[in-house]
Amino acid sequence: MSRELKGALFFSDRPPHITGYLVIAGTEYEIGGWKVSEVRADISARKRGERKPEQDDMFGERDGRDAWAGLGPAKQAGIRCGDPVFWRYLQEEHRYRDVTCEQHAADCVRHHCGVASRADLSKPGRVDERRRWHRLDDHFQAWRIAENS
Repeated sequence: MSRELKGALFFSDRPPHITGYLVIAGTEYEIGGWKVSEVRADISARKRGERKPEQDDMFGERDGRDAWAGLGPAKQAGIRCGDPVFWRYLQEEHRYRDVTCEQHAADCVRHHCGVASRADLSKPGRVDERRRWHRLDDHFQAWRIAENS
């Protein structure tokens, strides 16, 4: 039995210092952490969507991540598509051309996630499409942190 393992970690001078994701055998995990010293960091992982109050600081829950997750993927995508920083991310990291407005960004998101409408991201049974959205959004958030550090 083959076990697929992939992921990415992103580092910042501002809290949370470490963000990322990990996929192990198809199960997605969020990773968050804090720099303790020049050679040590405390990190934690949890399955995407699970919340443990004792990990709030580690995952930046007090910074509005719960509110963001509560919006659902379709609304999240709508908000991101209106953000010019997200447009730049799509161009620089995903090589989409001429992302200069909300409509162009929406086209990119639909193409990337494999949906006809961003609303499809919130429909039952669209698990793979939602995973693609969450991965895209996680990468965007980490990229934004790295760009601003």
